[in-house]
Amino acid sequence: MKKIILFLMLCIGGIAVAQTQDDHRMQSFVMTYLQGKGYTASYDENNDIIFEKDGLSYYISFHQNLVIYPTTGTYTHIQVILTVRSQKPFSELIRYANDCNSQHYGKFTAYSNNGENGFQAIIESVASTGGQAVYQIKYALQMFPAIVEDLKENI
Repeated sequence: MKKIILFLMLCIGGIAVAQTQDDHRMQSFVMTYLQGKGYTASYDENNDIIFEKDGLSYYISFHQNLVIYPTTGTYTHIQVILTVRSQKPFSELIRYANDCNSQHYGKFTAYSNNGENGFQAIIESVASTGGQAVYQIKYALQMFPAIVEDLKENI
């Protein structure tokens, strides 16, 4: 019985290490794409990718093993996030986030932290390869200009 438990623990540990390596390869693939497009991209303390586009800061977050289908393998959950500070009252930002959530693709949230109010626009996807991740990020970056124009008018 101990041998079976030990074997299962080693298998699970090996899967976790392989998935972490896959995520790092995916992040590296995305980083190479962004740098090739002229973005100054870097990693933050959480190993997320941060970059600027048109004077706004974006970050891309990778979460491993959030979607698992036994027949097709594992996927990585990817979020492309734009955070914008605002002088508007928190209640107005919440109302605006709710309006955006009902009208747009993506997820929109308002936040208040130590007296600083802000707004986040998040586009989420899943990918199992670096190529899929780059495709999803290219799509998200094509959507953000319209979102940014709307934010300029309302935030």
